[in-house]
Amino acid sequence: MGAFLQVIGGVFIFLVFIAVGLYLWFKWNQVGKYLSVKENPTPSQIHLIPDVSPDWIEEKDAADKAISEFESLGFTAVGPFKIKEMPPVRLFSFVHTQAQMMAVVYNHEAAGVWCSGE
Repeated sequence: MGAFLQVIGGVFIFLVFIAVGLYLWFKWNQVGKYLSVKENPTPSQIHLIPDVSPDWIEEKDAADKAISEFESLGFTAVGPFKIKEMPPVRLFSFVHTQAQMMAVVYNHEAAGVWCSGE
């Protein structure tokens, strides 16, 4: 009877090791997708292409709200653009000539909407 319990215990420990190993392997694969800098390096130079149909603005409430806020602050819209080297990124740029400032509303398919200004 003791040998039987030892075999059952060994099988249980083996199954636990397999489960933990599979969990760590799946986690490593998920993290590796996001940390692969070699596959998607940040370009040192970008080229803006006018976006003739910026449908992302209407689809994203945050983008529409940010654009309205910049316009209410006196910024003049320069327009929507695509980035040739970074296809998932779209942007909408503004300029405030009196304050000598610029602002940009960005949209990334995975990261969402954010703004910056200088």
